[in-house]
Amino acid sequence: MRQIAPAVYKLRKIIKNLLRPDAHYLLAVSGGADSLALAHACAALAAQGWGSYSVCHVEHGLRGEEALRDMKAVQRACEAWGLPCFTEHVQAASYAAQNRLST
Repeated sequence: MRQIAPAVYKLRKIIKNLLRPDAHYLLAVSGGADSLALAHACAALAAQGWGSYSVCHVEHGLRGEEALRDMKAVQRACEAWGLPCFTEHVQAASYAAQNRLST
């Protein structure tokens, strides 16, 4: 794994104090900077034998091509960091309309 940014290094230290080294965690990663930093820090922890991590990304069908680019970015990052990545496409607007919910 390449060298990580100082902010990610600090995040890794904080996470290490909160999580168990023998557990598996599922990370919800949107593709934004915060969730990608979390995934990167957890990948660094996994490389040190501190827990195992998988990533879940849901594309809600609301933002078109931009959301698809986010999904691809999450997939590429997970591949680079050695994290299993599970993605799902849903149609949030259709579901909301059928169930009289707001999106």
